[in-house]
Amino acid sequence: MRAMILAAGLGSRMRPLTDHCPKPLLKAAQKPLIDYHLERLESLGVERVAINTHWLGHLVIDHLEQNWQHRLKIDIYPEKALLETAGGIVNALASLKTKNDAPFLLINGDVYFEEDLSPWLDHALHAHRQVQANLLLCQNPCHNPSGDFDIHGMDHTGCARLSIKADQADSAHNARTYSGIGLYRPSVFTQLPPGPAPLGPILRQLAQQGGLYGSEMRAFWLDVGTPERLNQLDQRLRHDKDTQSQLT
Repeated sequence: MRAMILAAGLGSRMRPLTDHCPKPLLKAAQKPLIDYHLERLESLGVERVAINTHWLGHLVIDHLEQNWQHRLKIDIYPEKALLETAGGIVNALASLKTKNDAPFLLINGDVYFEEDLSPWLDHALHAHRQVQANLLLCQNPCHNPSGDFDIHGMDHTGCARLSIKADQADSAHNARTYSGIGLYRPSVFTQLPPGPAPLGPILRQLAQQGGLYGSEMRAFWLDVGTPERLNQLDQRLRHDKDTQSQLT
């Protein structure tokens, strides 16, 4: 399996922390955020990882070369101008495409999660080919209370067809938020021209065509997009470490 970590943001919401440090290298419990993802991908046996960079990208590249070049095959895609999510994927397709259009794992660099991805991957990777994308969804956080997608007809594996969130306020109970983690077939992006492109319109089109599915996460997840949430994550992980050390 192949994967991509989206790491090319400006880190604007994280300022002043990102004035001199790119967001992927901000630390929680003394570990750079990007390392949590790379360790997870390594444990899953991912064979190749694409990572895009932008703001202070040379620092991200230095970190990867010093700490990861002998552990994972990593292809780095610097972006002189931001390409947005879909544009960044198109730019990295050479690292993500396979002959049989096998799905690749996409992870937003500014989320943290504790979900065991193996059961979801085992099911999603063998799904019917009409499934063009399979997203991991989470309960709606306070900063996105209405959610992103409505879920329909969840099966015994916890997978459901998705539609774009309805406008009605009373539908929020049936809506979930995209976690920033998903499986996508490369063919979803092969017809897009090079250049900046958002992911949202593509997901809406897939949903309208019936090719967008999702599964709900059960473990802890956090959008680490602000200094306050980074501090929340840091405190949680430090507490977990202290608890483990006391038990041993």
